[in-house]
Amino acid sequence: MDALLALVRRWWRADFDYAWLPAFLDRRGLSRPMRAVVGAWCIIFGICAVLVQFSENGPPSTVAQVVIGVLAASAFYAGARWPTAPWPPEHRSLWFVCWTDIGMAVAIYFGTADRLAALPGCGLFVVIGMYVAVMHSPRTLTIHLAFALSVCATLTVSIAVGAHTDIPILIGRALILMGLIVLIPISLHAGVAFLKEDARESLRDPLTDLLNRRGLEFEAQRLLGVPTTETIATVVMIVDLDRFKGLNDNHGHAGGDAALRAVATRLARAVPAHGLIGRLGGDEFAALFLCRTNEFEARTDAIHNAVHCPGDAVPTTASSGAWILVREDPPVECALDDVLAPADSAMYEAKRAGGNRLVRRSSPRAGA
Repeated sequence: MDALLALVRRWWRADFDYAWLPAFLDRRGLSRPMRAVVGAWCIIFGICAVLVQFSENGPPSTVAQVVIGVLAASAFYAGARWPTAPWPPEHRSLWFVCWTDIGMAVAIYFGTADRLAALPGCGLFVVIGMYVAVMHSPRTLTIHLAFALSVCATLTVSIAVGAHTDIPILIGRALILMGLIVLIPISLHAGVAFLKEDARESLRDPLTDLLNRRGLEFEAQRLLGVPTTETIATVVMIVDLDRFKGLNDNHGHAGGDAALRAVATRLARAVPAHGLIGRLGGDEFAALFLCRTNEFEARTDAIHNAVHCPGDAVPTTASSGAWILVREDPPVECALDDVLAPADSAMYEAKRAGGNRLVRRSSPRAGA
C-alpha cells in the first residue's frame, strides 16, 4: 500500500512540460499522423451528432436540434483543422479539451429524448481522457475526470428515477462506464509520465547531470530554431579541459570525476538561462546559446573563465573554441556535428597555442 501511495505522489508531483511531447513527435515525424488521429475523432463526433438528428428519439426540441447542429459543424471544422495546422500551444489545447468536454455533455443531455440510449455516449469521454492523459498535467486530467464522472452520474440518476428502470442493470452499466472513463486515462497518463521521465534521464550525463550528446542533439534544433525579428548571435562553444589525463593519473578517477562535476556546475551557471550546456564525453563540454551581438565577448569569457577555480581540490584550466554566427533569421535545421565543427576547430587552435585560452571565430552576417 505504501508503495502504491508513493507511486501516486510521484505521479502527482512530477514536473510537467507540455512542449516536450509535440517536440518529441515532430522530431520523429509523428506529429502529422497524431494530429490526423485527433482530427479523425473530431469527425467521428460530428458524424454521430448528425446521425442523432435523424433518429426518432433525436433532439427533443428545435433548440436542441440547432445546438446539436452547431456542435456537429464545430466538430467537422476541428476535424479539418487538426491535420493541417501546427500542434496547438498549451492554452489552445486546454480550450480544445473544454470544448470537447462541454460539447460531449450537451450532446449526451440534449441529443436524444431517450436517456438510457444516451448513457453509452459517456464512453466517448474515454477518448477525450486519453488525449488529456497524453498531453496535459495530472491536475488537468483530474478536472476532466471529475467532470466526466459527474455527467455520467447525473445521467444515471435521471434514468434511475424514471419508470420501469432495471436498477441493478443500470448500476452495472454505469459502473463499467465510470471504470473505463477513469482507469484507462489514468493508466495511460501514469505510463506516459514515467516514460517521459526515463526519456529525459536518457538525455542526461549521469556524472554531471548535464545534457549528453543525444540530449544536445534533441534540444539544439529547438534552441536554434527560435524565431526573432532582431539581429541575434548564435554562439556555439567547445570547452576541453587541459591535461585531464594527467589529472586522472595523479589524483585517480575519483579526483577526475570530482573535477568534472565542479566544472560542470560552474559552466551550467555561466551559460545564459535559455541556453544549452552538455558533456560530449570525457573532458569535453559544449554550450549553445543565443545572445545580443554586443554580448559576444562577455558571454564567452564568462563560460571559459568558469572552468578554473583556485579553490577546487583539483584546479584545472581549459582550451575553448567559440563559433559565432550573426544573422537576421534563425539558423536553419542542421546536424549537431555541423554546428559544433567550427567551434571544435577553434578549440584545437587554442590547444595548439598552449591551452588555457579562448579562441573565437565568426561567420559572415547572413546576406552580407
